[in-house]
Amino acid sequence: MAGRPARPFTLVDAAMVSRRATSSLRSQMAREYFPSILALAELLLRSPEGAISRFGCAMYERAFVCFERYCKQEVVGSLVAHVGSSYESEVDAAMDVLVALAERHLDDVARFGVFVAGLLDFLDNWNLTQIKKLYSVLGALAYRDATNNCQMDNDIQMIIRKQLCNSSAKYKRMGVMGVTMVIKSVAYNKCGEKAISATSADSLKMIQTLLDLVRQTCQDVPDVFGLFLDELANIVHGGALAVAVVQKISENEQDKFIDSYMVDITPSEPKELPLAVQLRYGIEDEQSQDDEDAANIVLNILPLLCRKAKANGAGGASAATTDVAGSSLVELCAHFRLLQVCEKSVSQNLDQIDALLVCPLYMVHEETAGHFTDMASSEKQLLCSSLFYAANFFREVLNAFASLSDPDIRSKVFQRLKDAVTIQNQLESLLPDVPQFVPPIVHFDCDNNDKMAPLTAKSGGAERPKKSQKSGKKRKRKGKEAAADAENANLSDGSHDSSDTSVSNASTLSKETKDLKQDSATKPAVFLGDRLKHYLRELDMDVFALLSYRLATDAATSQASETCLRAVDLLWLVDDLASKLDRALIAAAGKRHAFLRTTNATKKLFGFSHLCSIPPASVVEQAVELLPALCSHLEAINAHFQDIIARNDGIADGPGMNTVESATLSAALQRVVQALASLISWNGFVAADHRSLLKKALTALTARLQVPGATQPSTMKELIRQAFRYLKAFAESIPNLHCAVALVKLLVAVGNRTEDSGFLRVDLDAVSRGFLQRAWYSADGEVEKGQKFNDAVRLLLQSVSWFLMWFSLSTDKIKRLTIYVLPNFFLNPDKKNSPEVKIKWIKDLNFLDVIVYRDVTFSAV
Repeated sequence: MAGRPARPFTLVDAAMVSRRATSSLRSQMAREYFPSILALAELLLRSPEGAISRFGCAMYERAFVCFERYCKQEVVGSLVAHVGSSYESEVDAAMDVLVALAERHLDDVARFGVFVAGLLDFLDNWNLTQIKKLYSVLGALAYRDATNNCQMDNDIQMIIRKQLCNSSAKYKRMGVMGVTMVIKSVAYNKCGEKAISATSADSLKMIQTLLDLVRQTCQDVPDVFGLFLDELANIVHGGALAVAVVQKISENEQDKFIDSYMVDITPSEPKELPLAVQLRYGIEDEQSQDDEDAANIVLNILPLLCRKAKANGAGGASAATTDVAGSSLVELCAHFRLLQVCEKSVSQNLDQIDALLVCPLYMVHEETAGHFTDMASSEKQLLCSSLFYAANFFREVLNAFASLSDPDIRSKVFQRLKDAVTIQNQLESLLPDVPQFVPPIVHFDCDNNDKMAPLTAKSGGAERPKKSQKSGKKRKRKGKEAAADAENANLSDGSHDSSDTSVSNASTLSKETKDLKQDSATKPAVFLGDRLKHYLRELDMDVFALLSYRLATDAATSQASETCLRAVDLLWLVDDLASKLDRALIAAAGKRHAFLRTTNATKKLFGFSHLCSIPPASVVEQAVELLPALCSHLEAINAHFQDIIARNDGIADGPGMNTVESATLSAALQRVVQALASLISWNGFVAADHRSLLKKALTALTARLQVPGATQPSTMKELIRQAFRYLKAFAESIPNLHCAVALVKLLVAVGNRTEDSGFLRVDLDAVSRGFLQRAWYSADGEVEKGQKFNDAVRLLLQSVSWFLMWFSLSTDKIKRLTIYVLPNFFLNPDKKNSPEVKIKWIKDLNFLDVIVYRDVTFSAV
């Protein structure tokens, strides 16, 4: 304004001017070395070391920001060359840089949009994630750039329409990725705006046209349309769309969901179906009885399933194996997820759809399901398909309602947790009897849905008798079949190997008690492992708020109380939590890329799509909030085993240790400890910004000590000491060797949080030596042995610094091992317990123990 005096020039203004001038001067000085900087960034980005590759990406981004237009063009050209490479890791890294530049420096990148648009020629060689990133950049350039690039807009829409109208599902998936990214860019929610302005009617019309186009071209391809619903839900959940667009989507999808899946309850169940129908899994209370909508609707699973199988005219067996049990049912969970995230975004609650939390399901009659072994093959597969749809629907219900704080809602959510666990356990017991069954698709963001193998089939084909394996050569299968089986076998390779042992032990005991185990002579052994998770919907981090419920370690108490977690419920939750933390939090910076591989078959892990969209720091924050609940469960399990040991007069492997309840609790204990180890081992704690999170986590552990009159530790060293002391106390009642190894790894992770960890070595040595002295037995009473047992012993030995020093500091000790111990074990077994052979603080050695001790000794030397 003319009448207002000019603001005086302050020291702050002088500092800002000086900083800008200094930055400009530095850029001018570095301009001479730009070719070298670009060459170095190119080399670093291709490194198989993750940290080095990320540093190369940062160099590209800074070079684009700091230098003039010609250099910016060179940077974009170099990134485009990287994207055109045939190496997947290089493509991912370069695409990440382009996405970051488009988000933060859109106007500058828009000048070189023609270079980025040329990447559309490489879509055939990319996976869906890479295609999604490219369309994200192109959508931002076409619709969010101030210059309003009409030519790029027309080109993108033309390519998307061609892809959606193509008869191949591969190209339809590409088109779906393009549509979702275009919608995100057109309805971009800038700075938290609550609605699109009145002048954006054309944008709303364009979005509606794209939604109708996808529905018209992909409605008959359920896995493609499910991909669209999931991707659209992810965009809404991320807050990237303006509320006006979300409200429009919510209005359309709510009516379509009800028309597709819900029916009114009639006095008599649907007839003319191959299996008897029953209303199951309904939740009744006073509120639902007063609400007519909640009391009169049912999810129509089994009738839709049978109707589609009949329409295919293929019979139950082929209908189930081709996974077309019902096009609408395949999209059920994705449709519900889109509906609930829209409701939360628009109204901040789920009052409009809370009837779906309590509504019953049309399922196979309970009495019919009880005669599973007598059913025909087609009926078995229909039953298993209905159970998968019910289990996945309940998982999405948990995702939707678990974050709500209303007490009445939380009690219903807790009941849905029990329903989901019960159905999953039922599936684990039934699936071995249906060897050719392929569950319905639930993860639509993979590139090989059409190659999914039967769940219980082994990757190497059917098991052959030992005699036939020795007598002749195996016939090689054709390339495509072998490749498909190999891909699906690789999908089962998880990043937490130790979980397979704990969970399988508990499930094996459960099957024995239910008399579901068949004669091993007539049926080959089937190990599902983590492969069942590939056909179950992903749980959100909000679901783990259910861990706040108290654990009932006694089976009778858990059945009598409706608000206590059962052992199987706890295992179900902590197994998924441990898997997520292991996946999201990198413990070491040295995870290499499979840089020379061009396929992503081994890289893709199912069930982590939502998790990958959350920054690791946010995952850590949520995990730290769960620490009090996890510690409470650790203490409850510890008290359970201590009580058993006390009743057995101090015998650790006495009666009560090998029951189903104890096996389940030991598996849960192992997964809780592994989850804590993944959290404490996160390499992000070395950053100054995240040190407060580490301190908060250690404080949560030390607070459980409950020392009368003690003050809260003030230094990090004291926090680590107290946390180590708290966790070490659980070593006294560890039920099996796998839990012992997990606890030692956790103690090592806590000790590594301080540079001066020497004061913890004595305690760690004592814990490891105690485990080495103990005799470990399996569930059937046999002494533990095998490769996994040897690996566990090797890790325990490596954690005992005294043992390593005992051998490495004296050649006399090595001489004793090589001259006395090993020859006596090989040649004179009767002398293995003689004074010159026996090591006092280690349990009685056998032949395999000596081999392991020898390997660890010479590796230390």
